[in-house]
Amino acid sequence: MPHSPNWQRTAIGLHCDYINRRVTLVVTGNFEAKCSWYHLWKGSVLEEEKKKLDRAIRTKSENCIGPECPMVVAYRDKLLREESGHD
Repeated sequence: MPHSPNWQRTAIGLHCDYINRRVTLVVTGNFEAKCSWYHLWKGSVLEEEKKKLDRAIRTKSENCIGPECPMVVAYRDKLLREESGHD
């Protein structure tokens, strides 16, 4: 693990092919990574609330990979390489 970066949090907005929507990926200074869409619509929504979501959100939720999404992992790993000087 590289040293702590000079930033506390960084983010990038990009198009997610899995849910066909623009999302924000966030990485903290200790290299914890998350997708804002997952956090808002899938990760924190209780099962009972999921039933109330409209069909479009339910479909996106089913297609969402979750915390280990390749896009989230790739962005975090890119930052790790940059901070360790291997990019």
